[in-house]
Amino acid sequence: MKQAAFIFLFVLVAATTTAQNSFQEYKRNYNQAIQLYANSQYDNAIRLFLPLTQEKYQNAFVPYSHYYVALCSNNVTNFTQAKTLLRQLFQRFPDWDKLDEAYYLYAEASFNQKNYEEALDYLNRIQDRSIIRNVPDMEYKYLSAIKEFGKIKQLQNSFPNNKTIAEIYVKAVSEKSFSTREELVLSDELTNRFKLINPKKEGYERAYDDKTIDFGILLPFELAELASNPGNKKPYPYDLYIGMKIASDQLLNQGILTNIYAFDITNSDRRMMELVNDQNFKKIDLFVGPLYASPNDIAIGYAVKNKILQVHPLSNNLGLTTQSDGIFLAQPSFTDQSNKAISVARTLNGKKTVAIYYGNSSKDKQFAQIYRQEAENNGMSVVEFRQISTANDIDNHTETNHTFIAAMPDEIRSMIQNVKKEKNPAPIFTAASSFDFSSFPLKMLEQDIYIIYPEFIDTESSEVENFKDLYVSKMGELPTYYAYLGYDIALYYSRILRNGKENFKSQMNMIEYTQGYTLSGFDYTNDSKSNKLIPIIKYENGNFREITR
Repeated sequence: MKQAAFIFLFVLVAATTTAQNSFQEYKRNYNQAIQLYANSQYDNAIRLFLPLTQEKYQNAFVPYSHYYVALCSNNVTNFTQAKTLLRQLFQRFPDWDKLDEAYYLYAEASFNQKNYEEALDYLNRIQDRSIIRNVPDMEYKYLSAIKEFGKIKQLQNSFPNNKTIAEIYVKAVSEKSFSTREELVLSDELTNRFKLINPKKEGYERAYDDKTIDFGILLPFELAELASNPGNKKPYPYDLYIGMKIASDQLLNQGILTNIYAFDITNSDRRMMELVNDQNFKKIDLFVGPLYASPNDIAIGYAVKNKILQVHPLSNNLGLTTQSDGIFLAQPSFTDQSNKAISVARTLNGKKTVAIYYGNSSKDKQFAQIYRQEAENNGMSVVEFRQISTANDIDNHTETNHTFIAAMPDEIRSMIQNVKKEKNPAPIFTAASSFDFSSFPLKMLEQDIYIIYPEFIDTESSEVENFKDLYVSKMGELPTYYAYLGYDIALYYSRILRNGKENFKSQMNMIEYTQGYTLSGFDYTNDSKSNKLIPIIKYENGNFREITR
């Protein structure tokens, strides 16, 4: 099975054993095998995994060992061995919670052996909806390669309710130089029953039809590390992915078909190159990521060539969007954040001056520099611009329209105190990323401090409450910000793309979209490449209150 087609994402196991020494040795060998698998050393991984599948072992890692032997065997085209290990898995662990992934893998091995009936039988065992969505894709890949019409006819007779086989049958009939009356009648019947618009053409097309929207998440899921250390905290792409999957279910109820594909793209070109060399990867409509510069360069070139949109979920760097009209930031850029803060500040008093201070990080210095440029563009004078290390770094006693501070969480408290020592009563503007609200003395925020807060979640919003209920019912825990963000990204871009890529820019330019989202929404009007909806909040009477967005 190609990892790009269906990757076994998250191996979360809680292993228990009475023989602790034996278990520790087992786990060490398992971790070594996982690393070999992650490095595509499949034969070596098999040699380590195979002994771990013996019946004498009874711990939670054992079914995963069976699965990984089968996965590696599939990757080295030893399909018989893959199926043998999977049958052992089914027999020994009939209640394993990942059986649907194993059924999917078994079906792929059978397809590769041209044992189509067996493959289809195993696909029919799958219950997990997220996996079922991938089934038509796999079916079409292998069944469309069948050249003998008699075999297609036989499969249609054996699986009369299979839509993929129906599509292939109709296409085969249309391409025959002569078809019997019975074949033509059946072709028409299948076309009407499954609402087939056109037979599939030569080359790759979508699993469903041209209205299916396919997302590719190209972010560092750190799968190998999660597999070898199941107790580790999950990285943020996991929650982003779950949020998008929940949105996909909601969109299905609205008649919008979506697929969410996750690809573990770290700071390495190898995996990204594997994807762009896979013909099936062209099906993706929109990339989310990548995070790192080198894989991103590869992704941009591929996206431009194949007219794929790209969204960066967390970056504020507008420089990422310059190479294509189809690249966007889900977050507001530092330029947009600066302009929003300045526009609010100018309504507070009539002064036209600002003092700007920043901490030790290069990102904070960059934000401060952009803020200075935008303040000057808006007709304000910058009376002081400097890095703060101690109270002595500030020597400006001029009363200004406002003060802007860019700092890290370990710096912001002392920087606010240093500014206040100068007896300048002007309001302070700063970013939410400067705070660790769990440890910061919130009483201090009541000193006329305005916080630029793109990640603000209005806990009283009905959309937030509804999503929280959906997430908790699925995951058994509360969602993080990244889950909300993934949910909103999938909703927004699916609705924008539902009428085709050729119309997306005009729809984004039309209005700001604020209804039906858990966060602030999306605004790309006036050809903006970053999201211009930016909540600014204040802490008042024990609560955060949104002033504007």
